[in-house]
Amino acid sequence: MNNQQWSNSESAVEMLSALTDELKQKFKIELQLYFVDCCKHYLHLLPHEEFRVALDLAEQFSSGLIPVEKVRGYNWYTESAVFSMDYDIDTTKNMEIYTNIKDKMSLSNILDARVFAISLGYFIDWTSLYLSDFDGKTNDEYKQFLDPNMLRERINKPFLENGI
Repeated sequence: MNNQQWSNSESAVEMLSALTDELKQKFKIELQLYFVDCCKHYLHLLPHEEFRVALDLAEQFSSGLIPVEKVRGYNWYTESAVFSMDYDIDTTKNMEIYTNIKDKMSLSNILDARVFAISLGYFIDWTSLYLSDFDGKTNDEYKQFLDPNMLRERINKPFLENGI
């Protein structure tokens, strides 16, 4: 991929795949903030305060405002919020979340909304640890949440022109 293709791509997955390990390292903070942006785009669908705090901590860590231990220490709460949906700990609360997602996302059924909510929760969990624990590795598992335009806002023309 070159910068022209990057500018015109409609696939964030293809764009991320085009970044070499060296470029992922070079842009690791921008990638962290990009993943946070993608999560925040959908955050209104999940009422868990834990997800908001986790993303705020990830942003603060990427800016050098807090130590990594704060991000990792809070991860227990983020995982707990995801597990509450995945293992259906509070059925009444979860059904309200899934019904809201079904309606707002125009999904055909509650099961699809549940899968979406749980996947979003795990994406937020992964994102909160991206910069500290995943060493530039991206994850296609969350492609439904990735937006190419948001990626271009964070990383513009990542490739050298004519090898210079």
